[in-house]
Amino acid sequence: MDVTPITQKIQENARLTAEGYLNEARARIADLQESTDTLIRKAQQQAQEDARRDGDAMEKNMRRLHELEMRKQLLQMKRGLLDEGFTQALEALRAQDSQKLRALFLYQTVQSAQGNEKLAVGAISPAFFDESFVKEANTLLEKSGRPAGLTDGGERREGVCGVILQGQGVETYCTLESLLDARRADLEPAVAGILGTELR
Repeated sequence: MDVTPITQKIQENARLTAEGYLNEARARIADLQESTDTLIRKAQQQAQEDARRDGDAMEKNMRRLHELEMRKQLLQMKRGLLDEGFTQALEALRAQDSQKLRALFLYQTVQSAQGNEKLAVGAISPAFFDESFVKEANTLLEKSGRPAGLTDGGERREGVCGVILQGQGVETYCTLESLLDARRADLEPAVAGILGTELR
């Protein structure tokens, strides 16, 4: 019996079956490749969006930090201007005529004294102070009904201009420096308004 036709038939069926499986596999591979490409594209797009968003956020943060640093530098400059203004004011006051300084410190001394303190004098511009200063201060204290026992303690205090009252372990500064320090807190808000920033 000739089995050749049967063998050929089996081979043809096997070939067709194999091609069918192969074609199905190719189709599945193509579908898988397409879906994979889609996923990759989406992942790349998401990565780019994340990078752009992170980059924008980083840029904003850097800009904010830069602006903050610039504001700090500007505030330091304005503080410097304020300090310079008070320094110039202090120098101008120290350079006043000794009679004007005498009148100022005499008033401060009489306003602040209890009447029995020793007086120390600042080493800066001390020409306003002499024996008559103490005598006049006591006269004014006596007229106001207070003790008139101020004395010259003989001390000269470095770094200040004015009079320091010394009594019962307490020192009261009647100086240009203390006067400006006391006024600075009151003046700073107004000056801050002029400079356009908060000083605290």
